[in-house]
Amino acid sequence: MSPLPAALAAEPAVMLAQQCVRMVLALPVKNADVPADARLRGLFTHVLGQRNA
Repeated sequence: MSPLPAALAAEPAVMLAQQCVRMVLALPVKNADVPADARLRGLFTHVLGQRNA
């Protein structure tokens, strides 16, 4: 039971996934028990940036 239409083409689906990742990564999350991993954040930023270029 997906909220996405079955006829969703590949390109709009990829754009939707990229936008979702950007929104999730933009959420302000602070947890003293978990150190921030700038490398992982940078990886996602780099990968998404290359696809949009």
